[in-house]
Amino acid sequence: MKRALLFGFLLVACAAEIPDIRATHPDGYGRLVEIVPQCRKLTLDNYSPRHTASEILEAQSPQQATEEMLFHWEKAEFRRPATRHSAAGTLIDPVNDPVRTAIRKAAVEAAKEIVLPALFAVYRSFPGTYSKTMSAEIERVDLNSKLSFFSFQEAYARAMAIPESSPATGGK
Repeated sequence: MKRALLFGFLLVACAAEIPDIRATHPDGYGRLVEIVPQCRKLTLDNYSPRHTASEILEAQSPQQATEEMLFHWEKAEFRRPATRHSAAGTLIDPVNDPVRTAIRKAAVEAAKEIVLPALFAVYRSFPGTYSKTMSAEIERVDLNSKLSFFSFQEAYARAMAIPESSPATGGK
């Protein structure tokens, strides 16, 4: 019972410190709840993906949306987690920490359900060679994989090098 009260108090205290996405990214959030309706409900697992997706949806170009995705993915994947100590006082390896692993798994699942559909929606909004190329890459993304991150980053670089075709020139 004490744990439930403490958790509830911490949740309320943390919620007071978390910026409201509806205020910080109103246009992106509005589009997000149309694409992923379950984003109307805030959970600890979906706050960060909702924020990232809202930023992506406010991008002025598909290239900018991809850059936002890469920035947030890199930040989530490569930041070094803080070490912590067990109740017995021993150091817990952050890579093999079961609590961190469970939290990360839930966050990755939320990102798959929220961020990737948002990025795909941006690509659909901006038809062209770049968007077509990157839309195909989304199908291969595994947010748990550093190799997938580097593959997506390479695909972005290749797509940026492709000249954009236009309806007026027929791609010439």
